[in-house]
Amino acid sequence: MRWGTMLIAQISDSHISHQGPTDSDRIAALGACVDHINQLGPQPTLVVHTGDVVHNGTEIEYEMAAEQLNRLAADLWVIPGNKDHRARLRGALPDACSVLGGSSYLQYVVDLKTACLIFLDTSSSETNTGRLCEKRLAHLDHELSNATKPVMLFMHHPPFEVTTAPEPFQFEAREPVEQLEKVLAKHPPLVGIFAGHMHRHFETTWAGVPALTMTAGAIDLRKGSELGPLQTEPYFCLHDVSPEGTVTTTLTRAAPQD
Repeated sequence: MRWGTMLIAQISDSHISHQGPTDSDRIAALGACVDHINQLGPQPTLVVHTGDVVHNGTEIEYEMAAEQLNRLAADLWVIPGNKDHRARLRGALPDACSVLGGSSYLQYVVDLKTACLIFLDTSSSETNTGRLCEKRLAHLDHELSNATKPVMLFMHHPPFEVTTAPEPFQFEAREPVEQLEKVLAKHPPLVGIFAGHMHRHFETTWAGVPALTMTAGAIDLRKGSELGPLQTEPYFCLHDVSPEGTVTTTLTRAAPQD
């Protein structure tokens, strides 16, 4: 089976803040990514924000973030990070997320012509680490079981160990992550796992598929040295899905456009 080519832009961990010393820098970095993505040719099929849209979960921060994100020419989809407030995130960007029935989780599926994108809510209201429950895992298992196209899985917390980080494992318990790995291993349409949270770019293989975390949009919160002398530049990721379902990721600097 051959699939059509698809381009997805990923932003993460913009941590838009209000009344902090780096407010203007974080807004400028997010705005630069939006500007660059808007001038891509061809345009991406959609843009994904993998959480920590804002830093303190306040309404004014979401207003500031939405002002930038609503300028995107392509459709936007978001999932919550540990710094996000689900209800306020949904209120600010109502067309960019959906609630899993019978819950408050922002977990949903975007079914495209050439691929299926699953957005998995890994946030906990009590800790900064990731959490999964029976309801979220059951929904994921059901959607993967019905998938007939390549599946890309987006989440905030990486379920795999980021070996370059001081604290490589970022879930509050290992058992739900082991259950997640078993669910994913059953479903060969899965072609990639795409996360944020770690504030650094890291690539690996987990559950038999390529997996990554991307660097933080908030430049002052970045960790690691993978960007070298360009550590202070705004970045986003471009995921190019080939006709065969292979994903090629390019870490892209949001450079000024002509």
